[in-house]
Amino acid sequence: MPLFFFTVEQQERAIVERFGKFVRVAGPGLQRKTPFVERVAGRMSLQVEQLNADIETKTQDNVFVVVKLAIQYMVGTDQEKVKDAFYKLDDPEVQMKSYAFDVVRSHIPTMDLDEAYADADTIAKHIQDTLQTQMADYGYEIIKALITNIEPDQRVKDAMNNINAARRNQEAATAQGEGERRCGLRRPRRSQSRCAFTAREWRRSARQSPRDSRIRWPCSLTNTASTRRKRWGWSL
Repeated sequence: MPLFFFTVEQQERAIVERFGKFVRVAGPGLQRKTPFVERVAGRMSLQVEQLNADIETKTQDNVFVVVKLAIQYMVGTDQEKVKDAFYKLDDPEVQMKSYAFDVVRSHIPTMDLDEAYADADTIAKHIQDTLQTQMADYGYEIIKALITNIEPDQRVKDAMNNINAARRNQEAATAQGEGERRCGLRRPRRSQSRCAFTAREWRRSARQSPRDSRIRWPCSLTNTASTRRKRWGWSL
């Protein structure tokens, strides 16, 4: 039976050859072939695959970084694309890495480290467009190209963390100083209000017992108190 029939799985295509020459692309299901004449030369998966790559390069401010890429791709569903993917390209991942390296190393060296972080999506879009154009001739479709991380050297990361920590400490000290200054401006107002409240209490007690009011007067406003005693005619 294997001489006459063969099966193809879903999301898979089989390449059938006759005496070494391409004949057709067999789809999923039970397929027939001519024994001793035709053979299944290979199978191509139509599932989405992912290529992970690490690219080392240098930014404009002389910081060495490792750009981590994730490229999602698949073989086209058309028979012609399946044929091109099988016959034209032996290792598609090596080819895609070459194109991705070229795009990254032409963009990152023109940016500072902060700009590279900010424009990561733009760089990924350039990689996707370039791969889509170049790999279409080989029967491959690029689903998505992502920059998952831009990782600088560990010493650079430590220095950046120290700079950020010092900046936060400076902002905290400035905020604390501003808060203390505002509290210092509000303190006299509170003391004046307390003094005014105590003066009202003293006047109330002075009407009831003028002699005891001298003891109950808590504020050091002797001139004001003596002036009021003369005005009111009290003899304390």
